[in-house]
Amino acid sequence: MKSTGVTNQNFTFVGTPNDGTISVSVDIDTNSLLGNPYPSSLNISQFINDNLSIIDGTLYFWEHTGEAKTSTLTEGHNIAGYQGGYSTRNATMGIAANAPTGGTDGLGNGTYTPPGTDVAIGQGFFVGAKATGTINFENSQRGHQIENGSGSVFLKSSKIKKTKTNEAKLPVIKFGFEYMNSSNVNIHRQIGISFKPENTFDFENGQDSFIYDLQQTDAYWEFPINTNKYAIAGIEEISDNLIFPIVFKTTGTSDIKLMIDEKENINRIIYLNDKITDQQYDLATPLNLNLIEGTYNDRFTITFGSDQSLGTEEIQNILNTVYYDSNTKQIIFILKDDSTNVKSAKLINILGKTVINWKSNSGNKLPVKNITNGVYILHIKTSLGENKTKIIIH
Repeated sequence: MKSTGVTNQNFTFVGTPNDGTISVSVDIDTNSLLGNPYPSSLNISQFINDNLSIIDGTLYFWEHTGEAKTSTLTEGHNIAGYQGGYSTRNATMGIAANAPTGGTDGLGNGTYTPPGTDVAIGQGFFVGAKATGTINFENSQRGHQIENGSGSVFLKSSKIKKTKTNEAKLPVIKFGFEYMNSSNVNIHRQIGISFKPENTFDFENGQDSFIYDLQQTDAYWEFPINTNKYAIAGIEEISDNLIFPIVFKTTGTSDIKLMIDEKENINRIIYLNDKITDQQYDLATPLNLNLIEGTYNDRFTITFGSDQSLGTEEIQNILNTVYYDSNTKQIIFILKDDSTNVKSAKLINILGKTVINWKSNSGNKLPVKNITNGVYILHIKTSLGENKTKIIIH
């Protein structure tokens, strides 16, 4: 509720505090604005688990950090002046607000807080319905948390703070993705991922949260098993062989930064791997990248320990010459050893996508037709090992 803003104003709440089961009817494929109805904190994981057959397992919280300054007394009463964003919470973790949807003033200079394990007294949130039915609040979901402690955070004017992220002590990583937007405002997107033996790369309700506010430059999770885009993902347990992609989306040529905002119950080194340059980066230090415009969903992966994504065959210089003949529209290469057997060859664009695959009997002249001019990577596998060479098609 808002006062007129002219003078101080008291608000009086009258009635009996809620207790017992409180039900809300919802329709499939709708979003509902609900709130904690009790005079106590509400455990998010329990609330989600109790209502998994009806809701999509994610709660979205608007965090209001202020209003754009105006010279009128209507300041704070116009949506266009609101400064803030939506944070995301599922059964495993919460991530801080990114850029809000259209119609507001933006993030401003506020500090944003990931939601904790509990909904504070009086805190509102959005939740989506995957089926028509009833959402139930129960006494069994209630608990005691000190407001603004590690669990119950009232999202009001509080850069990103750490909160208690999960109850099950799962391994969790929150990545920070930074870039400068078109208004020259530095944006910090947070995306999270958890690891659990029974999880898969497919959608698991309560573990995976869709990214609903995707920007022109952004980061998110997307796995080959489907086309879902996630702000929070839950996948299988960590192992030496675990590889999973991270997607970057850029507009124009962009300078981006990737970092680890927070990690829990993980004692391993976390690497970003670049399949184009064959480089591996320890994310213990924030990483700066310069990327041309595009969606990079095949180029970058995350691994733990040694790099698992770049193959086990030796990458070596087995070529004498490689060039593109624009007259014949062929890539021509000459091997150092004539007896070397070429197993396969492929052409990869800068986004990491394979655009041409050639058979092993193609010889040393590889036809290139109907392809956009630009920089590519020629990846050749031979009996002596592999070779990756940058080549320009023009």
